[in-house]
Parts: sequence; C-alpha cells; structure tokens
Amino acid sequence: MNDKEFKELQSIKKLLVLQLLNAGISAGDIAKTLEMDKGNFSRMFPARKLKAGKSNTGKKDAKS
Repeated sequence: MNDKEFKELQSIKKLLVLQLLNAGISAGDIAKTLEMDKGNFSRMFPARKLKAGKSNTGKKDAKS
C-alpha cells in the first residue's frame, strides 16, 4: 500500500467515525470498538465540539 492509499483510507475512517458520532453512538463505544484509548479518541474526534457545530449549522439553516 502506498502513502496516497493509506491517507485515503484514513480519511474514509474519519468520515465513518463522524457519521457514527452524528448518529448518536457514544464516543466511548466507538473508541472501545476501534481498540483505541478514550483520551486519544477524544483528541482526534472532539464529540462535544462536533455536536455543538452540528446544532449551530441547524440554527443557521432554520434562519434562512
């Protein structure tokens, strides 16, 4: 596997994790499934900030 393919797979993994978080799966459950330390996971995917950004986006759309 070359570097470009590896980066593409990393990007896909990040998108899938974000989709799980947006679907309401807890960050702890995802970290456990991926066999990651919860602290490392939360640094990579700050769920609270992602949820705050999601609600802010919804508010902008509602005003339009």
